[in-house]
Amino acid sequence: MADQEFVTMVSVEGAETMRNRIEQIRKSFQNMDATTRTAGKAVAAFAGAFGAARGLQSFTRFLQSSVKEAARTSDVQSRLATGMKLVSDNAEAATERLIKYSKELQAQTRFSDEAIVNAAAYLSTFRMTAEEIEATLPRLLNMAEGYRKTTGQVMDLEQGALMLGKAYQGMAANLRRVGIMVDMNDYNTRGYIAVLDQLDREVKGHAIASARTYAGELERLSNAWGELREVVGDSIGVTLRPLV
Repeated sequence: MADQEFVTMVSVEGAETMRNRIEQIRKSFQNMDATTRTAGKAVAAFAGAFGAARGLQSFTRFLQSSVKEAARTSDVQSRLATGMKLVSDNAEAATERLIKYSKELQAQTRFSDEAIVNAAAYLSTFRMTAEEIEATLPRLLNMAEGYRKTTGQVMDLEQGALMLGKAYQGMAANLRRVGIMVDMNDYNTRGYIAVLDQLDREVKGHAIASARTYAGELERLSNAWGELREVVGDSIGVTLRPLV
């Protein structure tokens, strides 16, 4: 039901207008100070901008989905932090760096920052450093889009992260299954750098180009909607945490 309402809003207002509206509301929540961020005022602030026009029932569903969205994001970020503790002397800074970078990639592609952070967490299980994960992520997104473009099928980022993680540990031949033809002589000489370079030769720019299509724009808009739910859910969590 909430998704149907969202699609209706997109068709009426247009993707760009709707994205701007979501961004304005999202920023209003991010800019709330500690005093303003009480349960009553938070609900009233958002209800005035969005909820009142849709009715209390729809607004309640939105709040429930927002809390779940924030919880999922927190869980993914926690798993990334755990992975960074294995390879970094400053795991907190490394985690924040990758979370920030994931948001930057979301802004340029059709992938959500939650999916990107989840992929980063998966890569961390292969003992990649933050720098190596940062180098891998845009190539992973390009590989996924290249696969979509070639086959019409969606590659799960976790699946792609598994393949690149194995390549990082010495098993690059499996990338041939998704059309990435790594020269094994080059790989035996230069290791994982050869994989990254081959990805650049074959699929560089695919993720950004795909985001500029009509389907990509709709997914980016959906990501912005999810980002708004995440911010609202986090605001509710901050409000209720002292009461738990």
